[in-house]
Amino acid sequence: KALQSAQRGAKNKDIEALELYFSSVNFNSEEKIKAVTNIYDNLSVKEFTTSLINEYYNNALVYLSDLSVNDDRKIILKKYSDKLMNRNF
Repeated sequence: KALQSAQRGAKNKDIEALELYFSSVNFNSEEKIKAVTNIYDNLSVKEFTTSLINEYYNNALVYLSDLSVNDDRKIILKKYSDKLMNRNF
């Protein structure tokens, strides 16, 4: 979804470059990673993805609060999901 959104904001040259990098296996890996990362950075893919993650997480919390389950069990799941959301890569 993030890539699709990025492609809508991308210039033709960026789209062509992405398609070329994704369809070809004859590139230097480091060059390919650097080029694709630069295109993604220019298109703010990371920010868009982070926004989507937060949106889905907040929606999940609403669904969790609506469940007819003992609150103690919900707290365990909420703490676990908080750890997942705040982990570092």
